[in-house]
Formats: sequence, C-alpha cells, structure tokens
Amino acid sequence: MTDPVPLPPPVLTDGELLLRPWHHASMDTIGRWMNWCTPGYSNADALLWMRDVERGWASGEGECALAVTVGGGQPLGCVGLNQFRTEYRTANVGYWVGQPHQGQGLAARAVRLLAPYAFERFGLRRLEIVVAEHNLPSRRTAEKAGARFEGIARKRLVVHGESVHAAMYALVAEDLRQAVAAP
Repeated sequence: MTDPVPLPPPVLTDGELLLRPWHHASMDTIGRWMNWCTPGYSNADALLWMRDVERGWASGEGECALAVTVGGGQPLGCVGLNQFRTEYRTANVGYWVGQPHQGQGLAARAVRLLAPYAFERFGLRRLEIVVAEHNLPSRRTAEKAGARFEGIARKRLVVHGESVHAAMYALVAEDLRQAVAAP
C-alpha cells in the first residue's frame, strides 16, 4: 500500500447516490442500526467517532467512513473501510442502511462507488466483506456489489455477544469492472 497523502474525505456520486463525509448535523443517524449503538451511545460518542473517521481518511489507517445519501440529503446509511492490512494491500469494507431504506440496492451502489476510489487512493488490491453467515440481505448486497463468495469462516464474528460463522467475500478491481459491465 502506498503512503497516502493526507486528504480530506472524498465526496463520491453516481449522479443520484452521494457518499459524503459525516458531519455534526447527521449525528442522530450515526449507527442507529448497528450492534455497537446501544441506548447509551451519546452525541459525544458520535462526535468522537466522526473525528476518528476524519483522521482515518487523512492517515489511511483506522476507519474511513462516508454517509450514504440521495442527493446529499440526510444519511440513509454508511459505507466505509477499516482493518487495513498494508502488507497485503487489503482492507475490509462494511455498510449499513437504515430500516426504511433497505432492499433498494443503496448499499451495493455505495460499495461500487467507494471501491474504485479505495483501490486508487490507498493502493489496495483487495477489499474483503465479512458477513454473518445467516445475514442473507447483507450477503446479497456483497454479491450485487460484485464481490465473490470465498467460503465460510467458522466463529469469525461476534454478534450480540455470540460467536457466529461468517460468509467471506472479496472484491478486486477486475470483479468491479465485471459488475459494472453486467446488465
């Protein structure tokens, strides 16, 4: 992986979907649907997370997340990179979409928007998507984004305190080009 030049988070769009940095006005939606977002998750926690994300974009380490919006409005979800492994030129890509907006293909589109930028900006060769084995909607999202299923990793994730098997997917630049070319 190349040493990234400190840059602010990108703004990426496909003409309708817009991925943008998180900001104070979007604090109410940060992580509302995530495992780690408990009733005790405060606005101060959200502000710390946004600062960590901003540092992640500048350094190419930690977490690099963007709000998923339509036309730049309120966040409908999140897409991001984490678990950078510089020696292998890989990172993990994760996503979530709020309940009212699920099933519309937003997360798959967000991954397809972020992936080319991630490959170029961070010199990555592979993006991995790790999904709880029985989370079928998230597995379909990985496939719609162009990622290929590689197998089941036993006891790979912890969900609500329980170790669960995970479906492992990977996306490389060639896969992304094929997904874009497909009807």
